Amino acid sequence: MQANTGGYRARSACGLRARDATTAERGCPTSPAAADHEPDVTLRGKRQGAPAMFKETHPILGTRDIRRAIEFYTQQLGFQLAFRDEADPPNYVGFRRDAVELHMQFQFEYEMGTIRLRFLVEDPDTLFDEYRQSGVECTSNSVDNTLWGTREFALYDLDRNALTFYRDLTPAEKGRQGS
Repeated sequence: MQANTGGYRARSACGLRARDATTAERGCPTSPAAADHEPDVTLRGKRQGAPAMFKETHPILGTRDIRRAIEFYTQQLGFQLAFRDEADPPNYVGFRRDAVELHMQFQFEYEMGTIRLRFLVEDPDTLFDEYRQSGVECTSNSVDNTLWGTREFALYDLDRNALTFYRDLTPAEKGRQGS
């Protein structure tokens, strides 16, 4: 019988537990201070006194019809299906576009709620045109500059998850807006 390791499967070079062998092979970050002594670690692999560090977030969007959602996100929003579970139809999937990864899971009606996500993009105008050409209905008919200093547009997916795509206004754009 294997010992319960809290989901961790391997140890890195400095003894910190890692979730997979690849992470363990990367070893530990080194600094002059770290090279002089063994790190003081707790059972969870965190150095005592060091603040917890966030690495990524993977929002989980709910859907009532996962096949329809896969088609919408891949065919109309330009995401690629990154993974899916083995169920038919799948219960849990992941999408990727550039550096963004979203997860999606089937949910019963009583589990559904409004989710609002904001995506920082290089060019919301070009993305707006792409989505309009692929038949995506956006909540406004244009990309707009906001009072809070962004240029953005928004849409709802088929399950009413709200998606906003934006970039920060340049100082020149903010100056023109204030005039």
